[in-house]
Formats: sequence, structure tokens, C-alpha cells
Amino acid sequence: MDDNLFHHVTAFSRERSLSWSEQVRRTGALSGILLGSGRSTKEEEHDVIGEPARRPAARIVNSRAFSQLARLFSLAHIRVFRATGGRVGGVAPWRNADGRIHYCLLTTRGRRSGLRRVTPLAYVPTADAVLLVAANVGRTRMPQWYLNIRAAPAVIVETRGHSARWMYARLLTGEEYTAHWHRAVGTARLFARYQTWTSRPIPLVLCSPLPC
Repeated sequence: MDDNLFHHVTAFSRERSLSWSEQVRRTGALSGILLGSGRSTKEEEHDVIGEPARRPAARIVNSRAFSQLARLFSLAHIRVFRATGGRVGGVAPWRNADGRIHYCLLTTRGRRSGLRRVTPLAYVPTADAVLLVAANVGRTRMPQWYLNIRAAPAVIVETRGHSARWMYARLLTGEEYTAHWHRAVGTARLFARYQTWTSRPIPLVLCSPLPC
């Protein structure tokens, strides 16, 4: 951790009258929280949707210090995932009551820059499709990858044991949303926890293979 980042983390901890380790303990393992985030490494979004839940966890994930940590964690996740073909970073090293959580690398096209943006994300396997949860760790802001998808739905998905695949991403609504939300929460309860940290609805995106 560099000195600048350490300064922000310790300052935030003093402001809350709690040590950083205590704040992390109250909201779950830091690695578990970050691995479920899905924040693009570039492009800032300033349109805040909704108000954060008035809980310590919500204040932490919406802090600048946490955003910096998440960015560093995402960069490391991408490098390790690609270096090992997803053997490391493709599946959570721990097991919870719902089993192990799977992770993918999602490549979108930046809606402003037009450049490719890579984001590590927790996902739910659904037959030959990939279900993505735009939780953004329960932050008040929509994740950048979701906003990019709304502008350009053609994406590249990398999962453990599979080569990169072009997919079409579509937003789920209505009964289809409800059914897939229950499936997502049944796979990883942390998604339901994230919903309690923010008042904005958490979108679901289903990525299906593009026809050859």
C-alpha cells in the first residue's frame, strides 16, 4: 500500500472513531467484499443514484479510500486471473454456506472513450450464459461496466477453463428479473447484503453467446 493510500485509509478510520481493521471486520472480509464489487479501473461516474443506507458498511464502501483499494485489488485480480488462466482468481478460495463464488473478467467498450475496459466480477453460471449482478459492492453509484453495457451491449467474457467469448448483454426486467435475482441470492447471499447498503435497485445483466 503506498503512502498516499495509507493516509486516506487511516484518516477515514480516525473519522469514524474505529480502526480500519475493525471496520473491515464489521462488514466482512475485505477480500470478499472487493471480489464482489466490479468497478472499472478507469472512467468516473458522477451521477449518484439514490442515497446510501445509513449503516457503517455503506459509509465504508462509498468512501474514497475504499474506491482506491478496490481499484488496486481489481488490477491485481485481472493480472493473476490472466496469468493463470483463471485457476487463481476464477473461483473464490473460501467456501460459504452457498458454495464457492465464481469470477469472470468482463470487457466492455467505454461509452465515453471508446476504449476497452476490463472488470473482474462475481457471476452466476446459467447454462451457457453468464448472469452478472450490478451491485457495485452496494455503492450508491451504478458500476461503470453496467453503464458501458447500456451504450454498447457486445462484450467479451473470460471465465475459468474457457477462452474469451464474445457475448451479448441484456438487462433483465419483470418476472425474469425476479427469477434470476432469487437464483443470484441463492448462489451468493452477499448480493442480498449489498442491496441493504443502497437504496438504488441492483440491475441484473444476462450475457449470452453471440451466434457464430
